Amino acid sequence: MIASVSSWGTLIGGILFGMLADRIVRAKVFTWTLFVVAFSTGAIYFAHKI
Repeated sequence: MIASVSSWGTLIGGILFGMLADRIVRAKVFTWTLFVVAFSTGAIYFAHKI
């Protein structure tokens, strides 16, 4: 389940940020993408096990 959600998130994020990069400066969108990945990775620390 975790692998499936991760794969779908990567697919959707790639499509959305790719389309955004075509409309806006690519470097700015790349910075936003790095921020989202860093924030998500940091949020994993606070996730509780069930």
